[in-house]
Amino acid sequence: MKKNITILSLVAAPFLIIGCGGGSSTTNTSNITNTQAKVSGTVPGTFIEAYCDDGTYVSTTSVQNGTSKHPFELSVPKNITCRLVMTTNENNATQRVVSPININGKTAMQLTGDTDIGYVDIPATYAEATDIDGDHVQDNNIDVTPSSLNGDALDDSATNNPFDRNNDGKIDILEDRDGNHMADGWDDKNNNGKPDLEDDSDGNHRPDLLDDKDKDGIPQYDDANDNRNGGETDDLETHNDTNR
Repeated sequence: MKKNITILSLVAAPFLIIGCGGGSSTTNTSNITNTQAKVSGTVPGTFIEAYCDDGTYVSTTSVQNGTSKHPFELSVPKNITCRLVMTTNENNATQRVVSPININGKTAMQLTGDTDIGYVDIPATYAEATDIDGDHVQDNNIDVTPSSLNGDALDDSATNNPFDRNNDGKIDILEDRDGNHMADGWDDKNNNGKPDLEDDSDGNHRPDLLDDKDKDGIPQYDDANDNRNGGETDDLETHNDTNR
């Protein structure tokens, strides 16, 4: 598994790469204007993401090291509230498990310095997950307790996170709005053989699902091709219905 580090700000993002597999390591940190803190730890082979209240999106994959505990390192903006999400078997739709992470029992973290969160014991296979609704998102956040946290663990106010526009405390692309038992971000609505989280139909080097087409700092779902919202406008900000 390669190591992939990607940082996306809704203000400016030169490019985005998501996923794991063969290839060289890629790093992009130029678009974060805040100073950064590193989050490190080990996981059972995982795709790791951070969704931050300033619109920064960061992702990386853990490094295959011949053990059951693969190391990872992720840079996030300091003094900004960020939520962690970790996905095992990201390339296998039937075995994939998406696990939102708690830090010391809180839904988010705000770091002032580098922090090692230790081993994160997330489900390695779908059989190990607790997923009553079958959307491949773990029903309960996985809690980690760093031995030393440089910053604060806190409950993130849903109204502050641009990636949670319906303010339900869950990242929008982890919801299953069409009820097909797959989180929207990991779905393949256009049947192109890859998750929608990897699609970039307008060629702007950002995932359509996390794009900010009107440049107001708020990401939007791109529904131009699949009508995942019943034919409603593509702009998530204008949705006032229960499918939002």
